[in-house]
Amino acid sequence: MTRRTIDTIFALALLLVGSLAIAQRPAPSPAAARPSTPPERVERTLAQIIGDARPLRLESDRDERIVSFPLSLRQRLESLTLRLRVTQSVALSPERSQLVITLNGAAIGQIGYEPGRQVVITELTLPARLLKFGDYNQLGFVGVQHYRSNCESPEDAELWQEIDVGESRLVLEYRRQAVPANVGRLDDVFDAKLWGAPQVTIFPAGDLKSPALLRASAAAARAAAMRFRFQPTVFHKGDLVAGAGAVNGRFPGLPAEYAGDAVLVGTKDALAGSVGNEVIAAVRGPTLAVYPDDRDATRAVVLVTGTSAADVESAARLLLASRGTPLPQGESVNAQSIRPAAWGL
Repeated sequence: MTRRTIDTIFALALLLVGSLAIAQRPAPSPAAARPSTPPERVERTLAQIIGDARPLRLESDRDERIVSFPLSLRQRLESLTLRLRVTQSVALSPERSQLVITLNGAAIGQIGYEPGRQVVITELTLPARLLKFGDYNQLGFVGVQHYRSNCESPEDAELWQEIDVGESRLVLEYRRQAVPANVGRLDDVFDAKLWGAPQVTIFPAGDLKSPALLRASAAAARAAAMRFRFQPTVFHKGDLVAGAGAVNGRFPGLPAEYAGDAVLVGTKDALAGSVGNEVIAAVRGPTLAVYPDDRDATRAVVLVTGTSAADVESAARLLLASRGTPLPQGESVNAQSIRPAAWGL
């Protein structure tokens, strides 16, 4: 089966299922992202973060485990809390045993051993000053374990502590940040470091039976999925509002409600009336662009367009091929200005 056939099947499935997906999962109101509303909240267990349900076991007289977790530039921190459940060996010495918690190499808390209390449940707020945004952070657990003051074997089986990764979790409270209106930062738009299930709505403009439009829509969806590193991503198919007028705002044809970020795919003629005159006038050949939504600057509108169907496919291939490699900085780029050999086009 050729890639072109796979793209067509993918696009047909998106078009057929998309409307039902939107009906079953109503899109949040754009007002939900306004700073006056309460922050959003998402939890991830340590098992979800590390992809392993087995407990983190600390053994011998000193042992360490590291959990790496991301923070996206699109999510402005309100608070990040660690909820921890630890089981400790009853043989540990309370004077000489502890669990030290570190964040990016700095100690931020410790848990001692209390005789008679084998299970410890605690909560710790991670200091914002130590967190790295747009990057991965290192949450460390250092077990210092002894059961006597001398004549002790450092490998004794009684020296252990165990972190329950199914019950232990990170709780993130955040507000959504304005998207970077920059083609060179597409990896920060379709960001694998986002917490929560990403959602993307594809808006194909034109003849939905057109193989070229189907291929371009499929390539755009695949490009987003690849940038999300194939996290479970919900894709929807959306419909632009016909005859919305092209004067008021950049994207008057976008509905007031849709899920996640938007990707508009189609020729400039097909998009006319749904996309503002200024944006349409700038399209001269295969064009890839990124803008904030007119109503909600925390949501991205990615434009895959051109003067012909072939241009649209070329722009979609650029979106797909450029993953992991920065494109030129700016709101839009003409694919003809990129050397084809450099991007596998």
